[in-house]
Amino acid sequence: MKRVLLLALVIAALTLGGTWYLRGTYDHLVMDNGVFHVINVADVPQSIELVFPSQESRSAAIPAGGSVSFHVADTGEGAVLIRSGGEERASLGYVTSINPLTVIVVEQDGAVFSQYHRGHISTR
Repeated sequence: MKRVLLLALVIAALTLGGTWYLRGTYDHLVMDNGVFHVINVADVPQSIELVFPSQESRSAAIPAGGSVSFHVADTGEGAVLIRSGGEERASLGYVTSINPLTVIVVEQDGAVFSQYHRGHISTR
């Protein structure tokens, strides 16, 4: 009887642990953790580079009115540096090791950083 109880306990622990792991993986891949959308609202195409506190960077040529999306797992912690045409445009927002869906709107002469948490939006 003790072996059956112990076996049932081990199976329950493995099932719950596996479920917990799969849920975390699902949240990471599907729930937009670490996903960044960059939107160019300027009238001209822009070459944008984002440099994160971990010194990881992403760059893209975005047409006027266009956008680009990408995933960054290792952002570090701090503000995001935005460069356009080789010039520093802004250093704004605050990223950490776990980032919700983030939208960066790049204008002709500035940028807006927004993070969409469950239930509310924070803009900097």
